[in-house]
Amino acid sequence: MNVIIGILAFIVGAGIAYLISYIILGSKKAYSLREAEAEAEVMKKKKMLEAKEHFLQLKSEHEKSVNERNSKLSQSENRIKQKESALSQKMEENQRQKKDLDNLRDNLHSQIEIAERKQKEVEKAHKQQVEKLESISGLSSEEAKGQLIESLKTEARS
Repeated sequence: MNVIIGILAFIVGAGIAYLISYIILGSKKAYSLREAEAEAEVMKKKKMLEAKEHFLQLKSEHEKSVNERNSKLSQSENRIKQKESALSQKMEENQRQKKDLDNLRDNLHSQIEIAERKQKEVEKAHKQQVEKLESISGLSSEEAKGQLIESLKTEARS
């Protein structure tokens, strides 16, 4: 019976040893698992932080390039506005000069018309004078010219 108790004690001892080793191994396994999970979480957070930093860097570079592009665009717009303003001023100056030239042309046409009218009036008055002289003298203009020439020739001979 001692042998049976010994075998039994051995089996119970082996079972307890197995149970203890199973519990210890299980707790070591659980500890290793928790440690691996914690390490994985730390690595995950580290990678997330690196990704965020990389994203912020890319975002900063993108914003910088957008700002540069906007600055160049703004400068181009300003140059175009200046050119438009200069062209607008030139057009206004050209329009003013055209208006001045049109006024001057109209003025000259008016003066020419007045001069032509006066010329006609002078010619008419001259014709009337010649007709009066012809009627007073009783000679035509050709006859008066002939007499004048003869008179001058006579004076020149004397």
